[in-house]
Amino acid sequence: MERVKPEKMPSFQIENRILIIKIPSWLIWLGPIDKKLINFCEENKEDYDSILIDVRENHGGNSVYALNFAGIFFNKTLYYGHILKKNQKTGRLNKKALKVRPHKKILSDKPIAILISGKCFSSNEHFLVPFKVSKRATLIGGKTMSGSANPISDVIELAGNKFTIRIPTWRFFLLGEESPIERTKIKPDIVYNGKDIEEFAKNYLLNHTYENNRTIKK
Repeated sequence: MERVKPEKMPSFQIENRILIIKIPSWLIWLGPIDKKLINFCEENKEDYDSILIDVRENHGGNSVYALNFAGIFFNKTLYYGHILKKNQKTGRLNKKALKVRPHKKILSDKPIAILISGKCFSSNEHFLVPFKVSKRATLIGGKTMSGSANPISDVIELAGNKFTIRIPTWRFFLLGEESPIERTKIKPDIVYNGKDIEEFAKNYLLNHTYENNRTIKK
């Protein structure tokens, strides 16, 4: 399948001392997106008091980029879930813990709100889960699409039409959940479906003290 460079690229804007970051994808062919995001957050840290991250249109991509960026908001390694994957030789299910590691040089303890929707999927959900399980950020919007990811692709023909299907090779479980993400989904902390969701989130950041989020507990 031909890979087409996305039309939308990450954008950064500081408004009323809120850093607004829009991330439309974590696609690998965007280049070192995590470094661009991290550098911008660090170089302009004196100009903003809180952060609004919009990933509503993000279908996923490279989880390494996603988790590298997430790492600047945590001061210690955080386990956020696990995957179950079948061993092709033995047929047994192997369990692997999933974690996000802190950035070696940069730590941002500023309040965060993240806009999510039913379009959030795959590696983008790996980006979101650490914030959800740790309550490091407030998630606003609607529950995610939910997919365990790491898929294999195949083409099937149905009624004379060809379709590409993508089948996950593992099952992803959020920390503390007994069912995979396809059933649990990632639910917002604040359900909000209005068209003015960005303005709602900005006002939320401006008007709340974020007692649990403003300082990362050591």
